[in-house]
Amino acid sequence: MTEYYSILKKIVDNPKTIAAFAEIKEVMIYDGKLNDNEWFYSDIIYFVGDLTKEEIKAATKSLMPDEVECDNEDRIKMLNEKYADKNVVYVWWD
Repeated sequence: MTEYYSILKKIVDNPKTIAAFAEIKEVMIYDGKLNDNEWFYSDIIYFVGDLTKEEIKAATKSLMPDEVECDNEDRIKMLNEKYADKNVVYVWWD
């Protein structure tokens, strides 16, 4: 966990990065509350900014992601107009 935090934090702190998002998976809500026994997770992190796919791939190499790709779906770009002309690169683990 420490290595993941350290590497991902370096990318977030890079002046070329303007935002980062972790997509939360399998959140189960019961009667309007999160069950204390539920464990949600993320297998994908999105970085928004001017970092290239190659830069993020090099930075995360030791974390052994299954994919580092440009996101072409535009759902992240639609979150804020300042993301419109920025790269959105995701890191994904299967």
